[in-house]
Amino acid sequence: MAKTKARLFAGPGSLDGKQLLKVWKLAKAHPTFIDPFPQTVGFRGVYKTGWLPSLKGARHVAATKHLRVKADLDVSRMSPRMMAGMLGGMRELVPVTGAAIANDFCIECHFRVPGREDNPGETKGGSLMLSVGENKLWFHCWPNSGFSHGRSPRKTFAAERRHNEEVLSRVITATELPLRLTPAGKSFAVEHTAGGELKNVFEPAENGTFGFVCTVPGSSPLDLANRLRQALDVLTPLSPPSYACGLIAQSLHQPVDPCQAIYEHLQEQAWPVRSSEFDTMFRVGSPEGLGRLRVFLPSPRKRFRLELGRFKPVAQAARSPVTKLIVQTRQDGHSLSLLLPPEHHALKKPLEGALGVVF
Repeated sequence: MAKTKARLFAGPGSLDGKQLLKVWKLAKAHPTFIDPFPQTVGFRGVYKTGWLPSLKGARHVAATKHLRVKADLDVSRMSPRMMAGMLGGMRELVPVTGAAIANDFCIECHFRVPGREDNPGETKGGSLMLSVGENKLWFHCWPNSGFSHGRSPRKTFAAERRHNEEVLSRVITATELPLRLTPAGKSFAVEHTAGGELKNVFEPAENGTFGFVCTVPGSSPLDLANRLRQALDVLTPLSPPSYACGLIAQSLHQPVDPCQAIYEHLQEQAWPVRSSEFDTMFRVGSPEGLGRLRVFLPSPRKRFRLELGRFKPVAQAARSPVTKLIVQTRQDGHSLSLLLPPEHHALKKPLEGALGVVF
C-alpha cells in the first residue's frame, strides 16, 4: 500500500520582513518547535548588467561550500595593468585559504583569425588565457576552437595542423615564452625550455598539438599580461577580441571555507564588468538574512525556498515525520506554506492559532 504523501497548504499573500519575523518568533515559542537554522540554500543568478550584488555588512548570510563566477568584461578598459591587478589580487588570496580551496581563476581573451588555406572563407576562433591555479600563474594558448571536417579528412587534418603550428609558433616567438615546437611523427609537439611546467598538452595526433598551458618561471602578473597582449597583437585578429573572467572555488570539506572571503574580495574590485553570472550556496543563519538575499533575485520569478521551522507532536519519539513551515522569498516579499504529513493532521489548527496564520 502506497504511503500517503505530505500535503502542502498555502498561507496568506506576501509578507514583509517585519511580518515574517513576527511569525518566526511565534513559531519559536511553540512547545514543539525544532530550529532548522543555520541552513544552506543553492542559488544561480544571471545579471545582464553589472557586477554581483553585495553581501557587505549582511548579517546572518554568507557564501559557502562553492562559488562559481563568470563575467564579460569591457574590452576598451582591458589593459595589461588591469589584467595584472586582477591576477595578482586572486593570487594573494589563495595562500590565505591554503589547502581548503580548490581555486581556478582566469582571464580569457577570445579572437578570430584566418582559417585553413583550403577553405579561404572560413575563420578560426581561438583563445589566450591567464590563470591562477595551484598557487601558480599560467599562460594558455588555444589556436583552434574546433575542427570542421570536409569531404577529405586527410587534407582537412593537414590544413588544421599547419594552422595550429603557425598560430602557436607566432605566439611563442612574439611573447618569447620559454617553449619550442618539436617534431613528433607526422605532427609536432610543445616542449618547455626553462624548467617550467606544461599541462593539457595532449599526445599530438596527425592534426597536431592544439594548444598549451605553461608556467613561466620568475614571471610576474604584469609580465604575463604584457605577453598576452603581444600574442594578441601578432595574431592580427579579424574582429575585436572579447574578454571574460571566470572563477571556481570550493571548500573541499576542509575546516576553512574560502567562499565568503573570495566573494568579499570580488566585491571590492573595480573590474570593468559588463554582465555576470554566478552560483553558490548561501548559509543562512536566521530569517533576518532573507531580506538581504532579495537583492540577489534577478527577476520576479526567481525565489529562495527555506524552512522557517519544524514541528512534531510532543508524544512522538521518532525523529520523523515532521511538519515543516516553509518560506519562499521573492523580490516582492515572503510567502508561507505548511508541509503537513498525514500523521500530523491534528497539528494544523493549533499551529494556525499559535502563528496567527491560516493555511
